[in-house]
Amino acid sequence: MPIGSAGGRKSVRIRKYFGARNAILYARKHARPTERAKLWAFLAMSLPLQLLWHLPHGTAAEVWLKIRGIRDALAGRRSPFEALGLK
Repeated sequence: MPIGSAGGRKSVRIRKYFGARNAILYARKHARPTERAKLWAFLAMSLPLQLLWHLPHGTAAEVWLKIRGIRDALAGRRSPFEALGLK
């Protein structure tokens, strides 16, 4: 893999988790109630569909990381740096 590329599976996992987590944190801080409702509707519809698509491809762990990022942001939990391989 060339230096400076998008990275391997580990970096994809990290981006999935933090992308989902940061979307929730950003919406909580900056979004209007209608924008938050749109985000929740989008997540409620898209995450199950993503799971259905990723399950047969063997990449469902990526979707579960998104769900974990959303759950951790909602609960106000610390990011699981160790589980993500960052410590």
